[in-house]
Amino acid sequence: MFLTSWLFVIGSLLLLARLASHARLFTQSFVHVVKPSHQTGGSSNLLGAPSGRYQVQIDFGKAAMADGAMQFHYQWKLIQSQSGLRITKEDKEVLDRKIQAYCKHAVEDPTVAAGDHRLLQWFN
Repeated sequence: MFLTSWLFVIGSLLLLARLASHARLFTQSFVHVVKPSHQTGGSSNLLGAPSGRYQVQIDFGKAAMADGAMQFHYQWKLIQSQSGLRITKEDKEVLDRKIQAYCKHAVEDPTVAAGDHRLLQWFN
């Protein structure tokens, strides 16, 4: 009788420790997701830490011309702003220039296939 009561107590303590460990991991994950980006150093994405203030979706097309030159077109839209404020006209122009430079670099990259692409990218 004495031995079975101690086994019950030890088993209960082990289960309680396991439950506390899971609760701690859940709480840390929840706090990491909810914490604003300016407190985590500018990145609060579980899948991959973004490096920038604006997340944009770029619809990008790359085509090979008959003379061997490459041509591209792009459209973009703002998906997320880390600052939480509306984007100003000046910021939008700067962001457009950065996206255009990014697309030009993608045109020169031989690993990027011709055709239409949809990209999700972070920019400062």
